[in-house]
Amino acid sequence: MHISEKQLDSLTEVLNISFARSANDLAESTDNQVILNPLKVKVVSLADVYGELSAVTKGEISTIHKIFRGNIAGNAMFVLDRNTSFLLTELLNGFPIDSDYPGGTYREVLTEVGNIILNACLGTFGNILEFEISLSVSSLYLDGLEKLLLSIYVDTEEPNYTVLVSISFKVKESEMSGFLLFVMGITSMEIFLDKLERLG
Repeated sequence: MHISEKQLDSLTEVLNISFARSANDLAESTDNQVILNPLKVKVVSLADVYGELSAVTKGEISTIHKIFRGNIAGNAMFVLDRNTSFLLTELLNGFPIDSDYPGGTYREVLTEVGNIILNACLGTFGNILEFEISLSVSSLYLDGLEKLLLSIYVDTEEPNYTVLVSISFKVKESEMSGFLLFVMGITSMEIFLDKLERLG
């Protein structure tokens, strides 16, 4: 799928706005300053996501999933490697968590973080691009990359594409990185990109 330079620039601008909003929401919710670094954005086929993520992510990963429907439909994900997910949870929660036996606190904190980020991003998409979008309840998955990709649900038999966003941020002087993924069938992706083309 071809994406024009203008579409990519508009996409990056919208994502920067939405991620900044999510960082503000997260800071207000947790009383912790969240400092953002510039995002890296690309659009790839779903088949290429494994290669993109496996190059920088090893072992078990933690993923918050949210299905969205409306003018566009797909699956949104906030992805962290295992070590980063525990570090982030400990920093926000204020005390250590046993990584061998993660309990309810770990799941609750990480799910809330994912909720804040994904809701802010998808809400910003809807506001700026004038889309109506409904969101599912978030789900937390702790597994390997292969099973993550198998768990992705897109309500279409079309070829699927992914807006792949590399994110990095700082919480309490600790640098962290992860990914945002927005997976859509080609029809939804074309509608999405067409709206971006018309911005500005």
